[in-house]
Amino acid sequence: MRAHPRVFYCLTTVLFSLLVFSGSTNAQESNLQLESIKFSGLSRYSEAQASAESGLRRGQTIQTSQLQAAADHLGQSGGFDNVSYRYSTHGNELAVEFQVVESQRILRCVFDNFVWFTPDQLDRALRARVALYDGTLPERGTAKDETTSALEALIHANGINGTVEMVPFSEGIGKPVSALAFRVDGVPIMIHAVYFPGAAGVPKPELLSASSQLIGRDYFASDTTSFASSTLLPLYHRHGYLQAKFSAPEATISGKAQGSNPIAVDVSLPVNEGLQYSWSNVTWQGQHQLSASDLTALLAMKPNEIANQDKINAGLLAVFNAYAKRGYIDAKVQ
Repeated sequence: MRAHPRVFYCLTTVLFSLLVFSGSTNAQESNLQLESIKFSGLSRYSEAQASAESGLRRGQTIQTSQLQAAADHLGQSGGFDNVSYRYSTHGNELAVEFQVVESQRILRCVFDNFVWFTPDQLDRALRARVALYDGTLPERGTAKDETTSALEALIHANGINGTVEMVPFSEGIGKPVSALAFRVDGVPIMIHAVYFPGAAGVPKPELLSASSQLIGRDYFASDTTSFASSTLLPLYHRHGYLQAKFSAPEATISGKAQGSNPIAVDVSLPVNEGLQYSWSNVTWQGQHQLSASDLTALLAMKPNEIANQDKINAGLLAVFNAYAKRGYIDAKVQ
């Protein structure tokens, strides 16, 4: 006689709070073989990633109560805003399908001072240890803690006696969090020298003078990136390289700092300078109180001179101030 499959449903109430409408008590307590595990609603993550995060694997012996724990684990990971599931049994075999809504708040990962490893080495190690890591992580949930633990295990396995912490990173004061920065604490790392691969448009003495503030500082990739953006990019903008961009810093161990314990590193800040721009001309629209020639004179940019961003900004401010003196305090120059 053929056994008819029994189908059970688990419906999500609010976010990760799941209300289970189960079968009989005997069905919950029976040992069943997980014949299949499927997911619907996946886009960012693969079924292999989601399955690994759930803690379930095909062929294992489980009880239906473990499905609830797996759904809870998926929700708590931070990768999913909503989780529900349904399952069916056929004899002693069980098939489950999870319906998920993936989280939209995903942040890139920055490894702030893991100077003993290349980015590729860190990426491979974490992909093997953290199911939802793919170069990014959910902004909330346990996946961040799993990554912190995996990184700490990695440094300890390589004889590095430190701890790992995760801190949110933003591109500036008042800006939203854009990355998760993982740092090794307890191991001082000092910047010994700074290099600029790809630099040609800005005189080397200017770059070295500006970057001298970094020498002797504790090395953190996120801090160095912020420094390049706030201090070094303006040098390029003054020289007309208005689309210059710095790549992520690269640190290599150069030895021990003289007379102390910190590790000394050489930091490379690769730069793509782009084109150097010169000023051509300006046209004005929407002006009434001041003539176009008056505004051009206030802007003070001459044809064919280097498009110095600082000078352009100063000229735009002069235009705004001219309107403000006439009582047009809400005037805007775009």
